[in-house]
Formats: sequence, structure tokens, C-alpha cells
Amino acid sequence: MKKALLLTGISWMDPLQRHQQFASYLSKLGYEVYFVEHIVSSKFSIKKVIQLFKTAKLNRTRPKNEIPSHVHLVNMGFINPGNGFFALVNFFKVIKMLKVYGKKYDLVINYLPINTTRFILNNIERKNTIYDCVRNFNGWGGYYKSIEKEEAYLSSIVNAIFCDSFYLKNKFRNAEVPVIQFFPIANDKWLEGCAIKKDIMKIKKIGYFGTIDKHIDINVFKLLINRGYEIHFWGVIECEVDLKLYRHGYVKDLGVLASQIIATVDAILLPYRGNMDGVIPAKMFQALSTKLPVFCSNFYDSRYLNKYIYVYNSKKELVELMSNYTLKQHMEKVKCIDEFLGGKDESNQFQKFKRAIE
Repeated sequence: MKKALLLTGISWMDPLQRHQQFASYLSKLGYEVYFVEHIVSSKFSIKKVIQLFKTAKLNRTRPKNEIPSHVHLVNMGFINPGNGFFALVNFFKVIKMLKVYGKKYDLVINYLPINTTRFILNNIERKNTIYDCVRNFNGWGGYYKSIEKEEAYLSSIVNAIFCDSFYLKNKFRNAEVPVIQFFPIANDKWLEGCAIKKDIMKIKKIGYFGTIDKHIDINVFKLLINRGYEIHFWGVIECEVDLKLYRHGYVKDLGVLASQIIATVDAILLPYRGNMDGVIPAKMFQALSTKLPVFCSNFYDSRYLNKYIYVYNSKKELVELMSNYTLKQHMEKVKCIDEFLGGKDESNQFQKFKRAIE
């Protein structure tokens, strides 16, 4: 059986994303998959340590993600990828990991351009190595200065680069290896829930789903509530929120969640804040699949999707867009959405992934 090694910074029990998706694909393709969790990529800070404890506590309350057969979770307790003591600790942890799980792999997918993963790559035999870049590390901050050089080095030794956002695809446009874009598609369960459709004549009830945290501009919700709109929320809140939200809780079944959202609200709002360069939110494709009007803050990738969504530059413009909404205008967007989403499903994504690693 072929062996695959995935070097990630997440927990398997984090909200489902491409890391778990690709591991599941590899299991389906007959690989023995070693999914290395929690490889720390950020600088050391007390604030970050506290956040990690909060995330771990939150994950204990979430429903557990199913682990496919032949997927093995590996957690070595790696620490921040600094120099000196930090590097020495991580190096010995790498040696220990390779003694336990082996040094020969048919495929390695690395998500993190840091010295910890460089130690791993330099001490194993690998036939095919992929850098799956899902973050603009340089632009986000909170990382060691060496991350730019580490990313340049990693990009020079891999067989291919995967990415998700338009920003990252453009960033690697001059790469000497194939750059393959995998969108964060809605899975089959979600699409089943999107079978029901409705025509929206006027926007009064607005939905948001997922996690409310520091990346979400809750002041936008506050403004809309003050203007008489209802804000309906499905998911988990990770920050202080003093708002009159219609809370529907955490719904694990994505098909049920999608159908509830469509039946309840007139539009979906994605009010991000902060630096979003390099990000194309997974919920963007889920939201588009509902065919409801989707209003989103302005950033690099939302501008690329302007043909399908309503992008706002300010709170005032958001209110104007919602007030001036018409069904006729939206149906033109729906035609474009149908064309854009055509073929972007689990089956085609799996086949594309299979071809990309061959």
C-alpha cells in the first residue's frame, strides 16, 4: 500500500476543510495516510497559547469528525518554529516521529513553509511532494521573518503547488512547477440541501453560518439590526457578542443546515474584516450554491467573484445594495452562478485531485 504524509497546522477535529478532504481522497485511493496535526507555524506569544487552549476546548464540544479507514492521526507536540531552543526541540521531535512512522513516502503534501517541515522533508525519502498553499503567510503577520525564504525554498523543491484562492494563484503565476487551483467546493450533503429554491422579492431576513470570531465584522450585524433587519445565525460564537441574533445553534448535518438557511432567510451576509488577501472562504461556495443573494465585504477574491455576489465597500453601500435589490437583477446573477458552479462538485474534485497527484 502506498504511503502519504500530510503536514498540517490544524486538528482533524477542526471544522472540515481541504486538509481533511484531501486525506479522505487519499484513503479512497488506497493510500495509508499519516495526517500530522498541530505543526505550529506562528511566532511564540502568550496570546497565541491562550487561543490554542480555547480552540482545543471548543473542539472538545464539537461533534467529532469521522476518521476514514487508513488515516492515522499524528500529534508530536511540535512547538513554534523559531531558532535555537525551539528548532532543537522540533528537530528531535521530527527524529522521533520518523522512527515511529517511517522515512519512506510516495506522496507528501505540505501546508507549512517553516523550518519544522523542512527538517521533515530533508530526512525522508519521497517520490512526489506538493506544497498546498492555503494562506498568504507574508501578508497575515504573526510569523517569523524567515517564512518568506522558507516558502521560496519549499516552492523550489516540490513537484507541484496547489492553491485555493485567486490571489494565491496569481502569486505563484511565475512558478516553475504546475500551479493547480482547487476551489473550496460545497460537498454533496450541502448540495442536497440546496435542492429547494425560492424567489426573493425583498430582503428582510439575513443569514450567517459558521463561526463568529475576530475575522467577522459584528458591527455590520449591529447596523442592520438597528435598521430593522433580522440576523439569523447557525454555528459557534468565539468572541464577545452583544447582539439580538436569531440563534439556530450548531447543525452538524450540512444538508439540513443548507435547507434550513434557504427556508429561513432572504440573503446571506459574509462580513469579513482585516487582511483577507489569499483567502477564498469555503462558505462562499456554500452560499453561492443556495442561489440566495450573497453580500460580501470587499477583498481580493470577492472582487473576482463580483459577477456572482454583491460586494460592498462600506456599511452605507451594503444598506444601499440591500435596499435596491431586485429579483430581476438577481436572476441574472443566478444564471452566472449556475455556469460558474457547473462541474464543481465532490466527484469532479476527486478526479481532478487524482490526476494532479499522479
